[in-house]
Amino acid sequence: LPVGIWAFETENLNLTSINREALRIVGHQYTEGMSLDEVRAKRGLRYPDGRDVPTEDRPVSRVIRTGETIKAEELTVIGLDGKSFPGLFSAVPIYSSQGEMSDVILTMEDLSPREDMERLRSEFLGMVSHELRTPLTSIKGSAATALSSSASLALGEARLLFRIIDQQADQMHSLINNLLDLTRIEAGQLAVSPEAADLGDIIEQARNTFESRHWNGSLEVDCPAGLPRVMADEQRVAQVLDNLLSNAAKFSPEQSTINIRVAHKEPYVEVSVTDQGKGVPTIHLSTIFAKFTRVDDSESGGFKNGHGLGLAICKGIVESHGGRIWVDSNGQGEGARFTFTLPVAEEVSVSELSPETVNLDSERTMVLIIDDDPQILRYLTRTLMEAGYETVATEDSSRVEHLLATQRPQLTLLDLTLSDTDAFSLIKRTPALLETPVIFISGNSEDRNITRALEAGADDYIIKPFSPTELIARIRAALRKQRRAANPVPQPYVLKDLVIDFSEHMVSIAGERVHLTATEYRLLYELALSAGRVLTHSQLLDRVWGPEYASDGVSLLRAFVRNLRKKLGDDAKVPSYILTEPRVGYRMATADGNLGRNSAQASRLVHKGR
Repeated sequence: LPVGIWAFETENLNLTSINREALRIVGHQYTEGMSLDEVRAKRGLRYPDGRDVPTEDRPVSRVIRTGETIKAEELTVIGLDGKSFPGLFSAVPIYSSQGEMSDVILTMEDLSPREDMERLRSEFLGMVSHELRTPLTSIKGSAATALSSSASLALGEARLLFRIIDQQADQMHSLINNLLDLTRIEAGQLAVSPEAADLGDIIEQARNTFESRHWNGSLEVDCPAGLPRVMADEQRVAQVLDNLLSNAAKFSPEQSTINIRVAHKEPYVEVSVTDQGKGVPTIHLSTIFAKFTRVDDSESGGFKNGHGLGLAICKGIVESHGGRIWVDSNGQGEGARFTFTLPVAEEVSVSELSPETVNLDSERTMVLIIDDDPQILRYLTRTLMEAGYETVATEDSSRVEHLLATQRPQLTLLDLTLSDTDAFSLIKRTPALLETPVIFISGNSEDRNITRALEAGADDYIIKPFSPTELIARIRAALRKQRRAANPVPQPYVLKDLVIDFSEHMVSIAGERVHLTATEYRLLYELALSAGRVLTHSQLLDRVWGPEYASDGVSLLRAFVRNLRKKLGDDAKVPSYILTEPRVGYRMATADGNLGRNSAQASRLVHKGR
C-alpha cells in the first residue's frame, strides 16, 4: 500500500505489525514487538504551528484514551537527528466480539512529495506568468507604437513592428499549446491517430523545422534504408523530435553536433537524439520526464532552464503510441541521449486502422467488458468508444450469461480477478464466453498465469498498465484471427500485371508493391471479389464507408476511384482494371480465367513484390 501502516495491541501496548512503506518513511529501526514507549522515543511530533504534541495526544494514545477515530491529521515528524517531514495521520480503534478495544491501526503518509509538487507548481505558475507577460508587453508596445505614431511609419519600421508582434504571438501560442497538451495527457484525452508511416519522412520534416531556427551547430541523421513503417501520428511524432532537438540545442555549446540515430529492434523502431552538451545529473535521470521538472544549470547561478513541459509532453505522446522514452547520460558535462520507440506497423494494419475495416460487413463491433474496478471500466469504455466500437460493461459476473445472449458481443475483455470470482471460474461456468475471442486483462505478469489463461481458451493476455494503442491493436488482431478462421481467404486475384493477395492484404503491379490507404484497399477488395459484376454507387458506398454515405457520397467515391486508378497505373480513358458503368457504378474486369485460376503466377509475383 502507498501509506505506512502500524498495528498496536492495546493490552500490552506493543507494536504487532508494520508494513514496508512505514519502514521506508521512518527508517528501519522499528521492529515488531517493540513497546509503544520505544516507538515514541525514536520520533517526535509537532503541530503545524510548531508546538510539540504531548504524549497523551499522539494519535495512538488519543485513540486508546478516548476511543475516537482520527482522520487525516497533519503533523510534522521529527527525527532524533533533527530532520523533519510533514505527515498525514489517521488512526482507528479495533474492537473484539466482546466490545473491548483490542488494537489500534495507525496510517501515516509522507506529504513531502506533495509539498515538492506544490512548490514546483508554484514555480511553474510564476514562470508561465512571466513568459506570457513578456511577449504580451512586446506585442502591446509594438501595437501602441504603430497606433500612436503622429506621422506615417516607414515601410521598414512597420514591418519590424509587425514582425515583433508575429514572433511574440507565436511564442505565446506555443506555450498555450503545451499547456493544453499537458492537460489532455493528464486527462487521458490526448488526440493521437497512429497510422502506418515512413519514419524517414517524419525525421526530415522535424529536421527542416529545426534547422529553420538557425542552429549554429550541425545535425547528423543516420536513418538506414529498408526500415519498416511505424504506427505513428506524423504531426505528434514530429512534435516529439522537435522538442528533443530544441532541448539538445538549449543545453549544447554552439558549433557542436546533434545526432539522430534510427535502428530497427523488433517489434519497435528506436529513435535516439544525442547531444554533446552539459548532460543530465544522475539525480535527475529518474524524474526528468515528470511535469514541471527543470534541470539546474550551475553555470547560470542555479537558474533552471525551460518550463518543465516539453519532456513530459514527449513522454505522453510516445506512450500514447504504445512506445516508451528514456534518457542516458554519464553525468554533468558528458552529453545526453534521449531515446524513444514506436511500434512497427504490421502490413495488415495499414489497411485496418478503423474498427469498421475489421468487419467486412461494415457492422459496428460489440465488445463486452467485465471488470470489478469502476475506473478501469470507464477507461476501457471510453477508449473503445473513441475507437468506434460499441461496448457493454459489467462488474457483476452473474450478468455475463444474460449479456452474452442479449447483446451478442463479438469480443470480451475479461479481468483476471473479479470481486466475486475469477476469470477461470467464470469461463468454466459460462462456456459461451469462448464462442467469441476473449482477451484477459491483468496486472499479474507471471508466466504461469499467462499460460493458464491461454490454456483456458483466452485469445490474448494484456498486462496492465497498457496504452490505448496497444489495447486497440490487440483487439483488432483477435478479431482478424476470428474472421480468417470463419471466412476462408479467397485465392489471389490476377489480371495482367495486377495481383491482389487477399491473405496478405497486399497489392502489386508487375511484382512491385503498391501502397494503398485503408479505404483504397477496402474499395479494391470489394470490386475484386465481385469481378465481372457491376457494383452500384450505393452498394460500394454502403460496403466501404457505411450506410450513412450511401445516398449522397458519389463524389467521394469518384475521388477514391480516381486515386486508385492512378496508383494502379490504370488509364481512366481506356481502363484495364476498374471499368466505369455510367450513372450506375463500377466493375472490376474479370480475372485471368477466374479468381484463383492463376495462383501459381500470383505466388511468383507476390514473392517478387516482397
